[in-house]
Amino acid sequence: MGFLFGSQKKESIVAIFDIGSGSVGGAIVKIPLEGNGIPVILKHVRTEIKSRTDSDFNIFMRDMFEALRLTSEKLYNFKLGAPDEIVCVLASPWYISETRTVKMTKENSFTFTKRKQKN
Repeated sequence: MGFLFGSQKKESIVAIFDIGSGSVGGAIVKIPLEGNGIPVILKHVRTEIKSRTDSDFNIFMRDMFEALRLTSEKLYNFKLGAPDEIVCVLASPWYISETRTVKMTKENSFTFTKRKQKN
């Protein structure tokens, strides 16, 4: 007879962000690791991107980042724990702009920050 120390995970918690032209949506989803399970949305929120009359893309991007920050803060405040994975889905006009895949693993806690670039 063997001993099992710890428990094997049966599900993954995923944060999903939907970034569109008018709003940013976010959800915390529990996804079973076994192939026959059904994902369950635990919490979801949506934040509108400020509507402006001028069409300056830099201001639009800044407003989108603010909506993304507010959306992630609302999800964080549900206190469901850290997600195992984060997925961002980009809609128009963001998908033409730039797409990046970022993979990062760290043993210790860390904070995402935006660094200012030197001119």
